[in-house]
Amino acid sequence: MKKPGWKQIGAALAAGIILLCVPGVSQAEDKETVKINKPGFQLQVPKAWATVTSDMEPDDPVFSQLGVDGKDMLSQLESQNVLLDSMNMDEKTEFNITCISSEEKITHLTQFSDEDVEKFAENLTKEEKGSPVKYDGYTLYDHPQAKFIVSKMELGEGNGYGQQYFTIVNHNSLRFQIMSFNGPLSKETEKQVKEIIDSVVFDSLEEAEPLEIGGRTKVFSKWFTPNNILLAVIAAGVVILGADWIGKRKKK
Repeated sequence: MKKPGWKQIGAALAAGIILLCVPGVSQAEDKETVKINKPGFQLQVPKAWATVTSDMEPDDPVFSQLGVDGKDMLSQLESQNVLLDSMNMDEKTEFNITCISSEEKITHLTQFSDEDVEKFAENLTKEEKGSPVKYDGYTLYDHPQAKFIVSKMELGEGNGYGQQYFTIVNHNSLRFQIMSFNGPLSKETEKQVKEIIDSVVFDSLEEAEPLEIGGRTKVFSKWFTPNNILLAVIAAGVVILGADWIGKRKKK
């Protein structure tokens, strides 16, 4: 997949405004299982969230329910490398999953020791000059099939708050992330995200020998560069414009 450009990001922002105009629903505890055919995994998300995936057909009823054109929406998801986008209308939060495939020799993040993964994580959370994303440290989380680097972030000066679970599985750089533009993430939202991560089941895992970071730092750095991550974060920024648009409607 090619990296998204700013024109595509603008299109995603516009699409997000439409999504956020859908009336909110009560936060039920019920969850639905969502299958992502490529790269191949499934997970559970709250039924109360408005969820679309890149695997849906353009005429899927969900697009009519959301009031968006299925073909256009799927095109925007593809341009942003987004596999799934799910919005909690009540909390004004957005959860999405982005995927970038690579020909690098890294098959899984689990090929590396915790010490090496921590080196990756330090690079992941390093502040880059001019970047509006600020990171608040990181932790490592062991999933039955993957290892995740978990980081919290702030977009600008309180413009948005998020949490990201990053991993590499089967040559795919995967980012599972939640963004809130209605204040810091609540403990309940963080709990929901962890439950989503715990529900992830990959179809299969390629065999891979252990690796050491050695002198590959520069080669691997592009997986973790904040600017690369920022593109995915901006896709979540649709909530900013959507919430603002809704607020203006209410004042009329």
